[in-house]
Amino acid sequence: MKKLIALPIVLSTSTALLSACGGSSTDVVTKDRAVQGTIDGFGSVIVDGVHYQSTSTEFEIDDTAGAESQLRVGQVVTVVGKDDGTEGVATRIIYDADIKGQVTAVNNQTGELEVLGQAVITNEMTVFSDLDLATIQVGQMVELSGYRDGTGQLIATFIEAETDTESEIKGTVANLDSANKTFSIEGLSIDYSSVASLELDEAELRNGMLVEVEGSVEAGVLVANEIEQEDIRQESEAGVEVDISGYISALDLEANTMVVANTTVSFNGDTEFDDADMSQLDLNLFVSVEGEFNSEGQLVAEEIEFADSVSVELEGPVTGVSGNTVTVMGIDIQVDTRTRIKDDRDDVQYFSAADISVDDYVEVRLTQNADGSYRALRLERDETETDDQGNATVEISGTIDISQIASGIISIAGLDIDITALASTASLTADANVEIGGTFNGSIVSATEVELDD
Repeated sequence: MKKLIALPIVLSTSTALLSACGGSSTDVVTKDRAVQGTIDGFGSVIVDGVHYQSTSTEFEIDDTAGAESQLRVGQVVTVVGKDDGTEGVATRIIYDADIKGQVTAVNNQTGELEVLGQAVITNEMTVFSDLDLATIQVGQMVELSGYRDGTGQLIATFIEAETDTESEIKGTVANLDSANKTFSIEGLSIDYSSVASLELDEAELRNGMLVEVEGSVEAGVLVANEIEQEDIRQESEAGVEVDISGYISALDLEANTMVVANTTVSFNGDTEFDDADMSQLDLNLFVSVEGEFNSEGQLVAEEIEFADSVSVELEGPVTGVSGNTVTVMGIDIQVDTRTRIKDDRDDVQYFSAADISVDDYVEVRLTQNADGSYRALRLERDETETDDQGNATVEISGTIDISQIASGIISIAGLDIDITALASTASLTADANVEIGGTFNGSIVSATEVELDD
């Protein structure tokens, strides 16, 4: 499958789009786009907060024709189609795993893995499917999707148990030896002497080229049976906007250029920075870039958006639902199309805030808006967890905003927590980052354990 995507003009630049949720048509100005981003949810397919209607979409899953039902929340995909920034129509949706292979090392405490010799980092936004961090073992086959940072580590957005024994990796060619037909990707040696024909859009393989390699591991070497070039650039179509996301791996503020997702991005005085400015650009910062490619192959940024950071983590019962506001233990949380939302309790694929009820047990990762309110970056519904008395067991992670140790109360995100049962409270000062475990009886959280968070 060619990864260099030539986009057909599938709709006019102004058209009537149907709502992705099946609502009535609305006249909106749309753009032809190729979007590389993360699946946030379904109904039809939500990528980076945009609903894409998918009734006539062609799906390509790991190089073969597929179906929407094979996709999962957290996977990084490429969407080809049209959208207006809120609603869209997808012509094609393409998913390829970043790594498939055997776990060679794991630290269940820090969330760090090694797969095919590649350093993999999990964080509060990583979605696990059919396994969790505590159960991953050395020797297990897994599938990973995510983004490489500036050091070459894969920051995983999705991890799933894998039954296929064939290995796969996506990365940048280094140490190319054309005579002996070998190269490496982040330290993994690759032998491509058995590949009859390279699927490239350029004349030949080169260092720095982004490729996908499939094959089998023999004595620590990935013996390739297929190599394909990966590239989101359009070959010929003008006026097509490209949206990419990733970590800044190189930055030159004098030349006004940076590298994101193996793509050189240029920015200038006309570039719009969403709730930020150019001075905040930095290495290993996660950004989303919208723009068009110029004749030199650079993506000229029209807009650069910085990712919101997780400020509070909650695990506990839902105490209220009103429209797109879900209340967890008294904290009101906005849930929108940008929320990475998943159902682990009943495995409902088309899961949304409308499916959430009072007393459901959820895990939520929150960011704080400028007005002090909270928005869910990620929400998962899980099985309810209770103690012997039937009280919900809960976890809260965040910064203490009020500490009234003398009164036996601290507050995180406006949630009061009773700490009188803790053996030691000396470290619970205002502005300390903590992880609290305890119970919730319907009105108050009682802490049973606390840990300072780095």
